[in-house]
Amino acid sequence: MHFSSMALASDGDDPAELQAHLTRYQPPENEVGAEIGGVHVLSRTEDVALVLAGARVHSTGIELELELRLRVAGHDGTRHRDFWEAVEQTWVGVALADGTRVVARPARSFGRRPGEATYVLSQSGGGGGGRSYRQTFWLSPAPPAGDLVVVVANPELGLPEGRHTLPTAALAEAAATALVLWPWEPDPPVDPDDAGRPSPPPSGWFAEPPA
Repeated sequence: MHFSSMALASDGDDPAELQAHLTRYQPPENEVGAEIGGVHVLSRTEDVALVLAGARVHSTGIELELELRLRVAGHDGTRHRDFWEAVEQTWVGVALADGTRVVARPARSFGRRPGEATYVLSQSGGGGGGRSYRQTFWLSPAPPAGDLVVVVANPELGLPEGRHTLPTAALAEAAATALVLWPWEPDPPVDPDDAGRPSPPPSGWFAEPPA
């Protein structure tokens, strides 16, 4: 999932408010997050494994990359679609050092979402096929100093609850080395009537004016 400042902006928008809105749901595009090393198996069965493949720390939050691996892949298109729907039923949450618990609800899950929660954990991307599927989650804002516990479960795939702790020292070191490439700026304004509209060929039938 990706939000464009050009798509969200309107005349009179405060750039600081726009930036805060964007970084609440996705990593800042003017930064390169610092990686916390190591790959950790969060939950597994004999045939399925859910792995924390990476964690990147930014100034405004933490990006978590999960990979789900299959021992044997099905090549039937229907099975692929059904399996991806099962992947999307993964429950992902984090426990912060101050006791706060933040949960990213799976697709099609029921229950009330908090309107203005302090912390948000949202899926920011995903895809895959065959024997490997990937999901990324964005935690915002940056959590308080201390350990961060990542918790997962997927009853649909028979994966029991599992967890891994990202330690305070690793988080602090990564936060200190995240790279800001340049100051953030909103996208330049674009005339919506012209945005993405292709020009017809210079000659031939398409170049003639409509009747």
